Amino acid sequence: MQAPMPAGDMPHPASPPTDRPTVRKSPHFPKFRENLDRMLRGLRGREVVFCPNHGNGGDSLIAVATYQAFRRAGLKYRVVRFDDHDEDLRGKTLIYAGGGNFVKQYAHGERFLRRYYKELDQLIILPHTFQGKEALLADLGDNATLIARERGSLAHLAEHAPRANRKLMHDLAFLLDLDELRRNPWGLPRLEIPRRVDFERMKKDREARAATTFPEGDVIRVFRTDGEKTARPIPPDNVDLPHVFRAGVTPEFLARRVALNFLNALDRYRVIETNRLHVGLAGALLGKKVRLEDNSYGKVAWVHAHSMAGRFPHVKLRPAPGVI
Repeated sequence: MQAPMPAGDMPHPASPPTDRPTVRKSPHFPKFRENLDRMLRGLRGREVVFCPNHGNGGDSLIAVATYQAFRRAGLKYRVVRFDDHDEDLRGKTLIYAGGGNFVKQYAHGERFLRRYYKELDQLIILPHTFQGKEALLADLGDNATLIARERGSLAHLAEHAPRANRKLMHDLAFLLDLDELRRNPWGLPRLEIPRRVDFERMKKDREARAATTFPEGDVIRVFRTDGEKTARPIPPDNVDLPHVFRAGVTPEFLARRVALNFLNALDRYRVIETNRLHVGLAGALLGKKVRLEDNSYGKVAWVHAHSMAGRFPHVKLRPAPGVI
């Protein structure tokens, strides 16, 4: 029986300072964790800049897992936003967060890289889905490391990014340390407020949660209502949860609050039906029964095949209407 998640909006006392916090190893992805940590440790001593992937509640899960990995590796870094236009990144190492931003539907990650990639010493894109963006990928040289989170993306990189270093890993949210997040939901003892905190978005996020009606019973249905939706009819009790929890991915304390509220909402249910990748992924980590469907362009099925099948027997992929 899992311990209940702590209330998402309760303050948490500061943990004792420590140089190397104890972090529980992922039982499902030990090699992934080992390889990622080794790569990050190799960046110590460099000028490292981290750009979190702009997105929704699922991106907050990725962000928290990434901050945890940086802390394990003892990596010093500063954070930039994808919409920063005046950064000086000459000679620096840029780590771009994992996610699903380098596909045909979205442009802000590509715009950010086009502004800066030529002046970088090194570029690392953490585990991502890659589709389209052929011109950008072809421009990247051997100072770029592109990490696919499933084999479909790896094949795309092999064809369109021949000069870049290519790796296959897993979605970074699979390494989310739930125990550490539960113990320390604020990311204390050290709390750093960056130059800009989007307090207006935080307010809208609270208002969206307050206006959301969560279903009774033990089943929650979370189907996409955005550009990645499929032809499946939207259930009348649908809650597009990642759009309810989307206050941000930086600073770390905010990403932690969003991730914890996101997980708390799912933890109320025994069964999750969804075509949202990180709703299904969170359900897998929480031990829920997950009925998973693909999104509009295949990333859910790809990640399920590479990372979930054989590891999470309680997560089942079923055919999605309108997806071939």
